[in-house]
Amino acid sequence: MIKVIRQEIFTKDAKTYLVKVIFDGENYIASGYVNNILINETKQPLEEFNSPLEADSPEIDNLIVLIKDDIIDSAY
Repeated sequence: MIKVIRQEIFTKDAKTYLVKVIFDGENYIASGYVNNILINETKQPLEEFNSPLEADSPEIDNLIVLIKDDIIDSAY
């Protein structure tokens, strides 16, 4: 079962971006979208953590920051 852990919306250069972290049962997947088009994705396997992550955990924060930084540094 896929579960949305957290999502954030932000604007850069008049474009609106969505960053979403989901859990697919095995991996935490952070994805960045513009106009509903996937532009970047990264994942971390559950086995790298001692227990399931909460939405406000530092690890989820890090996944969000990785995607946001890539969006800010790139010309999407």
